[in-house]
Amino acid sequence: MKVALTGSASLLGQALVGALGAEHEVNAAPVGDLRDEAVARRVVAGADALIHLAPLSPDLPAGAAAGEVLDHATRGTYVLLTAAAEAGVGRVVLGSTLDQFEPYPVPWRVSESWQPLPDVTDPANVHQLAAFLAEESAEQFAHVLPFLGFCLRFGEVVAGPGGLGGAEGPEAAPPERRARQVHVEDAVAAVRAALAVAPTQRAPWPDASGELRQGWWVFHIVGAGPHTRFPLGVAANAPERGGLGYAPRHTLAPAAAFPRRPRPRRRATSRSWRRAAGWPPGRCARWWSSAPAGRSPRPRPASWPGRISSG
Repeated sequence: MKVALTGSASLLGQALVGALGAEHEVNAAPVGDLRDEAVARRVVAGADALIHLAPLSPDLPAGAAAGEVLDHATRGTYVLLTAAAEAGVGRVVLGSTLDQFEPYPVPWRVSESWQPLPDVTDPANVHQLAAFLAEESAEQFAHVLPFLGFCLRFGEVVAGPGGLGGAEGPEAAPPERRARQVHVEDAVAAVRAALAVAPTQRAPWPDASGELRQGWWVFHIVGAGPHTRFPLGVAANAPERGGLGYAPRHTLAPAAAFPRRPRPRRRATSRSWRRAAGWPPGRCARWWSSAPAGRSPRPRPASWPGRISSG
């Protein structure tokens, strides 16, 4: 398979060039403005698949204005996918980020079906909005153009065992940051799975052969272990169940980062809720506790408030 790759200067892009080179013909896009139609056509010429990481690692000078970053992510994605459709590219893997979900409280188990909440106020977090807008652009293309689209939302991609690129010590990054990270080898495995998986569901218009030609799938790519900032969701499912078969091997998040709280019982009584909240017992609880040991309390008097009397 001939694979076109944007954002090859990033840590993940460099790792993909080396890891996929033995299996596929990887064409790393040269530095250029993807908003230029001629540049976009050269990137996808003759490609069977496209890995689009440019929204995460744009070819822009350091300190570029927020408007320039957003225009590169939106119009650049639009022009590139238009050129990819004209070139007959049948599969697109879009790289995105899990930073869009940071506003959600930590105990909530955010999954792929949740609405992203990118920061639209702080220019330092413009990458969140850029990734979100690139997702929206690619999804609309996947609804009308004949290609399979896979959106992979990565945590912070790192290479070192201590949670930072090249770092060796276990204290290289604080626990809360390590819980948001994913090892570059696991990220590469997720991209490899997205290039090979044959989805079996939600085909809007399957062709006569029954093979899927169009669709959009979203997966969260996190590290291994139970203490990651976001849980491993649909990506871990087998392909026949709508997943990637993704199984991360590197555990970066320590137990002190985000300890998982035990899930509540399916049904909680009023007494247990009051005890957990520190409230005083209800009237019925006080009435039952006043009964002598070994005896049932007397029947509820008809004169109690709330009693419906037949007479």
